[in-house]
Amino acid sequence: MNLVQFYLDGVPSDHENSRAIQTVKPENVVVASTVSIVEPICREKRFSDLDEDTVFGSSVYALSDAFCLFQSRDTFDGREEITRKEALQMIMKVLKTTPLSRSSDMLDIGVNDPISGYIARARQLGAVTGSYFYPDATLTKQEFISLLVRLRTLEKNPLSLPIYTDVSEGDQGYQDIQDYGYAIHAKHARFYPESLVTRGIAVTLLSNFANR
Repeated sequence: MNLVQFYLDGVPSDHENSRAIQTVKPENVVVASTVSIVEPICREKRFSDLDEDTVFGSSVYALSDAFCLFQSRDTFDGREEITRKEALQMIMKVLKTTPLSRSSDMLDIGVNDPISGYIARARQLGAVTGSYFYPDATLTKQEFISLLVRLRTLEKNPLSLPIYTDVSEGDQGYQDIQDYGYAIHAKHARFYPESLVTRGIAVTLLSNFANR
């Protein structure tokens, strides 16, 4: 299997083109109320800022077409840091995890927010905990992979040596990252766990997982 290498080290290539926390008052949140999840019509997306004839461009479009991603976007903006909300939706779509048709009980998520059903399902699976989700906050590569692993348990890395050399035992997310590396057949490399996840990095991480 060929891994997508474009963003593997967390450093975007030159040819790829403050945490705002949304808070709603508790009285406006109805726990477990039914909500309508309206997904956009899935259509083939092509972006003016992303060439389909490049290795990375073909990876983006393959993932987008297979899992109905980026339907509301006009440009890809691969260098843009994504939010926790976008990350959760991307991961759940690639894992084919269906959102629930009810609201979450997060205090910073409105009843009719489209992300609510995704959070409710992630919470049901134990991937999301607490009373706040911080949907508009950014997240690191370690947080992204830990969210993925909580939604889909991976086989434990049986190797005596870590696959990613810049993540040590005892570091947050250590086992999640090593198990991800084992799942995608990565060789000894650096992971840069504290790098913030851009849209391009998210595609790389998910493409490597989907194509394992």
